[in-house]
Amino acid sequence: MSNDRNQNKFLVFIFSNIAILALVGITIWLGISSVKVLYAKIVVRNEIEGLKQEIEKIEQKNKELASLIELFKDPDIIELEAKRRLNLKKHGEEVVVILRDKNDESQNIVHKREVVVEDDIEISDKEPPNPLKWWAYITSDKN
Repeated sequence: MSNDRNQNKFLVFIFSNIAILALVGITIWLGISSVKVLYAKIVVRNEIEGLKQEIEKIEQKNKELASLIELFKDPDIIELEAKRRLNLKKHGEEVVVILRDKNDESQNIVHKREVVVEDDIEISDKEPPNPLKWWAYITSDKN
C-alpha cells in the first residue's frame, strides 16, 4: 500500500508538472499570437492612413483639374492658349518672331572700351582693367 501511495504521489507530481509546463507553453503561444495579430493590425492601420492621405491628394488634384476645365470653357482663354502653346493666329493677324542666337557673345556681353584721343587722332584703345574683365566673364550667360 505504501508503494501504491508513493507511486500515486509520483504520478500526481509528474502530471502536475506536465500540466503546468503545458499551461505555460499554451500561455506563451497565445501571447506570441496576440503580438502578431496586434502588429498586423498596426500595419493595416498605417496603410489605411496612407491611403486616406493619398485619396485626399487625388481629390484635391481632381478639384484643381475641374477648375481648369471650367476655365477652358471661356473662348478668350482658349484663344490665348492656342496662341501661346500651339503658335496659332487668327485670320488677319500678323505675327512677328524675334530670334536671338544664344551662342553669339556679341549679344550676351557688353564690351566697354575707352579710346584715348589726342589732337583729333586716335592713339590707342585702352582695354578695361582686369577686375572689370573678370566681372564680365563671371556674370556672362555662357556656360
